[in-house]
Amino acid sequence: MGGGGESCVPPLHSSSAALSSDFLLFFFLFFFFFIVSGFSKFLSIEPVWIGVFFPSPPDVKREGKEEGWKRERQKDRERERERERERNERERENERENERTREKTRENEKRERTKEKKRERENERERERERERER
Repeated sequence: MGGGGESCVPPLHSSSAALSSDFLLFFFLFFFFFIVSGFSKFLSIEPVWIGVFFPSPPDVKREGKEEGWKRERQKDRERERERERERNERERENERENERTREKTRENEKRERTKEKKRERENERERERERERER
């Protein structure tokens, strides 16, 4: 324990500089991994960390496949709903067309009956006139 006035503790500035550079290195590596792994779902790629490829564990792969299947099933359901809507619309349009055809047929039959009645009346009048002439 000399009286030189020097402490056993290393100078503060050198250790803090080392600490900050280590921390910055750790921070940047962590940040890089976080960004890349965060984008991995968006890009549909496996996460990359410091240039080394790490394959996903089987659970993660299974989850990805299940998500893919779910998306496919959802798309299939949407396609089926769209086909059903189109089919229903075609059926409604066919029904409207059939109703229009039936209505036209009814109108034609009604006109025909009216014409027939008119002809009958004319024929009856003509017969009456003939009878009147014979008398």
